[in-house]
Amino acid sequence: MTSLPETTKHRLQRLPQIPHVWEGDRRSITGMMENLEPDLVDSGECIIWVDGSEGFVRSMDVMRSKSGPEAMVRALLKAIENPHSPAIPARPQKIVVKDRQLQFFLRGALQGLDIIVDYQPELPLLDELWQNFQNMHTESDENISPELSKALEKVAISEIWKQQPWQSLSEEEIIKIDVNQWGVESLYACVMGMLGEEFGIILYRSLDSMKTFRQQVMSLTESEEEGELEATFLQQDCWFINFSHDDDDESLNWNEFLKSKVKPIFGSIHPYEGISPLKDEEEVYPIYAALKAFGKFVNEFEEELSEENIDLIEKEYDVEIPLKDFNLKINVSTTPEITKELEHLFGDDDDEDFFDDDDDDDDLAISDELIPEGALISLGKIESSLFNSLQNKSLANIDANTFGKITRNQALKAGFPVIIVQTTRPKAQIIIEKLKDENGIVYLTFNKGYDPYEEEHFDLSILQTKEENLYILAQFEETNQKDSFSQQLKLWQKDVAKFNGYCGVVIAMGASGASRGQPQHKDFLYLFYGEVVKKEKLGLETLVLSLDY
Repeated sequence: MTSLPETTKHRLQRLPQIPHVWEGDRRSITGMMENLEPDLVDSGECIIWVDGSEGFVRSMDVMRSKSGPEAMVRALLKAIENPHSPAIPARPQKIVVKDRQLQFFLRGALQGLDIIVDYQPELPLLDELWQNFQNMHTESDENISPELSKALEKVAISEIWKQQPWQSLSEEEIIKIDVNQWGVESLYACVMGMLGEEFGIILYRSLDSMKTFRQQVMSLTESEEEGELEATFLQQDCWFINFSHDDDDESLNWNEFLKSKVKPIFGSIHPYEGISPLKDEEEVYPIYAALKAFGKFVNEFEEELSEENIDLIEKEYDVEIPLKDFNLKINVSTTPEITKELEHLFGDDDDEDFFDDDDDDDDLAISDELIPEGALISLGKIESSLFNSLQNKSLANIDANTFGKITRNQALKAGFPVIIVQTTRPKAQIIIEKLKDENGIVYLTFNKGYDPYEEEHFDLSILQTKEENLYILAQFEETNQKDSFSQQLKLWQKDVAKFNGYCGVVIAMGASGASRGQPQHKDFLYLFYGEVVKKEKLGLETLVLSLDY
């Protein structure tokens, strides 16, 4: 039976228990979210806990239906520890749900907390509440005039989508926008380009919210449930603008993708209010002003914002407010100090000692200390424009004749094969300096490995530097799936063959933010070249994992 961790139980037991009855329910929000996130229309659910004795909501969360019964527990813990005002932290004497399976699950999860979990087939208070939500959704569209909605969409397309700020700014480069109107002082803009599929801008109402969110995302492991990511996502305090394509054709190439028609989607996320569409004009106006000023700023300083290290840039803009008879002065600035803080936050305190070479260990033939834990490694290709732009940030151990053939190769139009290493900026710089100190990469190979303790086979990507040191780039688990690493490697090696057996190793930043898993042009920091060879050339055989005690 599932139950809460003992530390959580002890924390909750210290809270006072009140003789109240709480009611909990989760229901589909079909139709309520259609203006916010299209994929939630058919799969979205809202979880709500109310104090039936006092008649007010203690917690409310929106998430996908696949989040499982654990999501009900997380929402209940929020209702207990961080309830909506005017409620205070407390444990109920009894809770009631209308789902038998959920009742049994909660009994197991809450055992030892002295909370009665009961079942009732009907919960009239919640039925009335859901109906009110539906009515509120219908009325919310009427609170924003069509003229203002149209103006907001227009500025999002002209100032954001057409300018593509995610091509210049990385996720660590935050732009501060001082509004000082409509109860909003400053907004902190962060661009999004998640997996090359989701583009937009997040306008954080709180700087602490952004830092906390990123820290929590980085702490999640690959084994974390989808519900954990959803719960973390809903803890943000921000407005957001996403761009949804009217054309769902997945065959569009990059240029067609950028030219295709899009629709901006606006919404709000709040730790206690959950995710919701914009509700009134008091939200629309600060977003409009921020986007307008942000767009002007990006257009004026595009070249400076494309630099690897951005200095302080500050400019004040006069923004005409639609449907209002006044202009507003908006100050926009880069935030080098915040960028450095984020780099430190995600770069670990011991980055300076990241490489701890042990010269006394002569038995260590291959080092696994080059690539930091948590780095993302992938096989891919970089387009010719990016290839050319990286030439002044590259190191090649290739003779001039061969290098010339590579740069003039017709196959370059289809992309140059590379191994992409994405990590945080501080760790990326350490990798670059380490490889430069050893005069770059000479050879790369792929070798088999075996773990006798787990009885598992795997593939290793290994490189050799000019100083003849061997380093493990990545470990790939063997699978029987169609898209296994072996299949990916075969396709990638066909591209390598087109370039006389040479490939690149690109070091990129961005693993802690919006471009995690799909680095943008701005994220690529350095390009090393190497020749892909058979393992025998480096004197390697199948590597067997051994443990030293």
